[in-house]
Amino acid sequence: PDGCAGALGAAARGPGFFLLSHHGIGTDLIAQVFDRADAFFAMPQEEKARVAIDAGNRGWAAEGSETLDPDSGQVDRKEAFNMSLRELQAACARISRLCRTWACR
Repeated sequence: PDGCAGALGAAARGPGFFLLSHHGIGTDLIAQVFDRADAFFAMPQEEKARVAIDAGNRGWAAEGSETLDPDSGQVDRKEAFNMSLRELQAACARISRLCRTWACR
């Protein structure tokens, strides 16, 4: 893709970053999402592993389990929770259940 879509794709796939503004998502909802993410990633590894990444690249990925450049011999020093937009609602419900289990709310 050209233009904005191409630039956004390049920033997401390689060195770079992007910031979306004027998207209409309220700051309260954004804060809630960050709070939920903090709660999830603070959980014990054994609990996060219950929603571990699957063959479709959906779920929790432990630190060191992914790499952007397999030829480098280096792994990513981050955790992640991968999902598609279609799966977002189901994933949020699963995360909420796990967080309630650990009183993370």
